[in-house]
Amino acid sequence: MIVATALANNAQSNGGSEDLAFIQAHEKPRQVASKRDYIYKNERRFHVKYNPAAVSLGGLLYLYQNILSQQISAECLFHPSCSQFSKNAIREFGLLKGVALTADRITRCNRIAAHDIHPLSIEAHIHRAKDPVKLYK
Repeated sequence: MIVATALANNAQSNGGSEDLAFIQAHEKPRQVASKRDYIYKNERRFHVKYNPAAVSLGGLLYLYQNILSQQISAECLFHPSCSQFSKNAIREFGLLKGVALTADRITRCNRIAAHDIHPLSIEAHIHRAKDPVKLYK
């Protein structure tokens, strides 16, 4: 509302060339999303790195994190995000247990389940609940 009022006052006083400069001066800078790595980028074991199930799952996670999640407006309730949690769980526990933990996490990541999050588990600076993979050992 303040910006619109200032623009209206500014537009009446000049021909409109300063409006663009005013908007650019008060515009928030965009945050550029960082590109995330492929899950098995640094994997040394051949049977893990070239397993067809692992390659397809890793490729889907890579596409989701770098293309899809930037296009949708859904925000995760937890820290780390569900896709990063999935990568960490698969690295830590393997493909089967990692996928099971990911499915559990995704079912808990919605606004209805947010009522069950304990207030002390929420990190104040990012406003997300802590839920690292190391809790599931």
